[in-house]
Amino acid sequence: MTTATVWAADSTSAVTYGVRVVVNGIEQQFADDMRPFIVDGRTFLSVRGIADALGIAVDWDDETATVYIGQRAISGGGQLRVAVPHLPISLDPAGSNDSATALAAAQIFDTLVKLDYDTMEIMPNLAISWDMPDAMTVDIELRRDVVFHNGDRLIARDVQFTLQFAATFAETAIFAAHIDSVTVHDDYNLTIHLDRPFVPILRNLALPHLGIVPAEVFGRDGWDNFYNHPIGSGPFKFESFVFGQYMTLARNENYWGAPAGVESMQFIQIADASSRAMSVADGLADIALMIAPDDATLLESDPDINILHRPNLAISDYIAFNTQIEPFNNPLVTRAISYALDVQEILYNSFGRHTGTIITTPLPNTVWGHTEIAPFDTNLDHARQLLAAAGYPNGFETTIWWNMGNFNRLHMAENVQMQLAQVGISVEVIELDWPTVLDGGSQGLHDMFLPAGQLYQATRIMHYFTFSTRQV
Repeated sequence: MTTATVWAADSTSAVTYGVRVVVNGIEQQFADDMRPFIVDGRTFLSVRGIADALGIAVDWDDETATVYIGQRAISGGGQLRVAVPHLPISLDPAGSNDSATALAAAQIFDTLVKLDYDTMEIMPNLAISWDMPDAMTVDIELRRDVVFHNGDRLIARDVQFTLQFAATFAETAIFAAHIDSVTVHDDYNLTIHLDRPFVPILRNLALPHLGIVPAEVFGRDGWDNFYNHPIGSGPFKFESFVFGQYMTLARNENYWGAPAGVESMQFIQIADASSRAMSVADGLADIALMIAPDDATLLESDPDINILHRPNLAISDYIAFNTQIEPFNNPLVTRAISYALDVQEILYNSFGRHTGTIITTPLPNTVWGHTEIAPFDTNLDHARQLLAAAGYPNGFETTIWWNMGNFNRLHMAENVQMQLAQVGISVEVIELDWPTVLDGGSQGLHDMFLPAGQLYQATRIMHYFTFSTRQV
């Protein structure tokens, strides 16, 4: 039978608040020397936060104040196996802005600050304090007890090197684009100078792609060697990588925070979503990421598997119009399409009835800057009237791109095709590989297509597809 060790943070414990923790029907006992539980560099004050971070479902019984953790709770030792769709493109945090690289970077590297995903507040990490005396200056004081995996101290010069390098590296320049320079005052104090006021600068500093690297090692060994043998200061250190198969990380026993709850973590590449989901059922993995809604529904009937549903920072999928060409340069046409689409039905048909949330702005409600606006109600008659007013009383022919392999987007495209046909718009669904979609979209070769992205990628993606000039 599975048992679990759960740590509470600092002097705050589940027992203090009268909470019982039960795993597989067995009440868990707590030691006196409780420590913070660190996952991805974040300290969790609650059992629910721990379980959420590990991808484990929990149930809360208000009457008995009892937390029940799912059967696959993780113990304080052993290896955590995570099934992922693909492995990192780069092991240098600035080497790529793909989600797999971000996931790995969050384990190996530390960022200056971190984001509390429950409150969306900026929290200390490598930086113990910061101040913005004006809109273009960020003064930062670093922790004094941090060492890299090779034993070298992490100091201000490493931060300076990391941020200035990221600002010039093509893949991650967008995250550090407004950093003009970094001044080092001493080993633990520095100032970031911006080239213009940039409100989300602290949010950007929390991104895994701006994880701090050792300047001396990077400068001595070069990017190519660091790419293959990364050294960070995070809770896990690099151990091995087999292209197309797996990547293994070992617990950093000299971590400045509390040690990770497992001895090692292995990311296993399983490209097929259904096979990835079944790897948990078959005992080949402890956690499977990015599973398809249909598979989630199937696995929910297994009492030994817990499906975690929680909001994230994803923009998710949306329709990108090329407003530089006809007919999409006419706002009446794009409004007509908005009135013609039943977004709720598209969501149900593409992602299942228990997955996903409709948003009406580019930023979801989990992100700073979100503002609610009224959604478009489906109204086919009004859509036809708008098309007629725009000069298209009989509709028109167009195309929509989707990237091969992402069948949720295929379902979206087919639903858009079917619904727009009701107002006379004939849509051809075109399958392309993702690099072609990105390249063609950035060049304005599309009519409509279906992009998506995490919040930290949103700036880049929306920069490509919202503005017609790279100077914006």
